Amino acid sequence: MLARFLLSLGSARAGLGFDPHRFAAAEANLLEAHELFVATRGDEHEDTRECVQALAGFYDAWARAAPGKDRKAQAAKWKTD
Repeated sequence: MLARFLLSLGSARAGLGFDPHRFAAAEANLLEAHELFVATRGDEHEDTRECVQALAGFYDAWARAAPGKDRKAQAAKWKTD
């Protein structure tokens, strides 16, 4: 499924370490994956929840790597617990 691939790609890009262009691409991948999971599986499906967790972690990592861009607020938006 495309959404699973995008989730993996976005996570892998972010996992390579901070680079503004790579993180922007990772963000696009993760957001598109989330959109596809919601559309095909719904908000409560385990794949969608996994993607939400990945987005929260991604924005936390981005906030640590490049503070001052309101990434902490974006991370908080995705945190469900």
